[in-house]
Amino acid sequence: MKGCGRTSNEVADYLLEEAGVAVLPGSAFGAYGEGYLRLCFANSMENIEKALERMAGVLGRSGKSNRSNRA
Repeated sequence: MKGCGRTSNEVADYLLEEAGVAVLPGSAFGAYGEGYLRLCFANSMENIEKALERMAGVLGRSGKSNRSNRA
């Protein structure tokens, strides 16, 4: 998450709201965790793949809107 212009907490909240995927912000594990996300893989491969696809969809959409805002 480093370099995206958002804190790990903001990205975690965004993923929950927009993709329905719960992740933990790295900042929950201390100052050195900022810029990272923590994911749990204690689920079926099918559900993990679905979650990753949903995350990629909203993060890609988010990246496009961020780029257009900078232009």
